[in-house]
Amino acid sequence: MFRFLLVVLCVAGGSYYAYVNYTGKISDSVYENTISGDKYDRVLAQGEKTIFWAGYDDPSSRSIQREINNILAKHKLAKIYKHIPYLYSSINISCINGSSKCVERYLFDRCNSDFCIVMANQRKLIRIKNRNLQELERVLLGNKAL
Repeated sequence: MFRFLLVVLCVAGGSYYAYVNYTGKISDSVYENTISGDKYDRVLAQGEKTIFWAGYDDPSSRSIQREINNILAKHKLAKIYKHIPYLYSSINISCINGSSKCVERYLFDRCNSDFCIVMANQRKLIRIKNRNLQELERVLLGNKAL
């Protein structure tokens, strides 16, 4: 379902880190099982591009949230991308229709430790592995016209 997009190797302090991004189609079952009123139904709104990620509601996550907002402001991307982090103190994921296939479960399963960009018009999800902010910035700039 996901296909290889890009591998970037970075050298930091003698270690090698691979940032592998994946892109894939959001399955039809996610759309079929997401009802208006589900927590993140707006992420699937047509015409929208959304940055989504999940993390504990703590100073580290709030810092990441500020950094992403700064990237959006710096490049004037706030009109193109919505930034919707899922900051939680406890996890309670549920779909209104009782299914386990709505958008909230789909996003949490894929974006719990990564950044995700949802391209609603294309029914596409791009995952930025390891929450790499520089890679997120590069991908946002590269996909703003799509």
